[in-house]
Amino acid sequence: MNPEGDLTDRFVDLRIALEALLLPDGTDRQLSYTLAVRGAWLLGEGAAGRREAWRILRNVYGTASKLVHGGTMKADNMTLLTEAQGLCRKGILRVLDKGKVGDWDGLILGAP
Repeated sequence: MNPEGDLTDRFVDLRIALEALLLPDGTDRQLSYTLAVRGAWLLGEGAAGRREAWRILRNVYGTASKLVHGGTMKADNMTLLTEAQGLCRKGILRVLDKGKVGDWDGLILGAP
């Protein structure tokens, strides 16, 4: 078994899960940015929490993209993977509890 290959698969699977959770409307906008902004507003608490969620989601999406296109794994990727998995889990639980977000722009802009 190739541990690096397993970790690559986990990043790619996480990227797919995050796209399904945060980009269900098939938005054609810049995917990485849109995913990170939506995730930050959905999952972050306060400005600092949103900024941290945005950083994690942007980095994990970029890492997964590089791996899909033949990039190599870095030693510090395990921490990033764990943080992003936690956000993904939190997002899934939020959707199960409150339902999916119907109006992403309204969520981000603070509309009722």
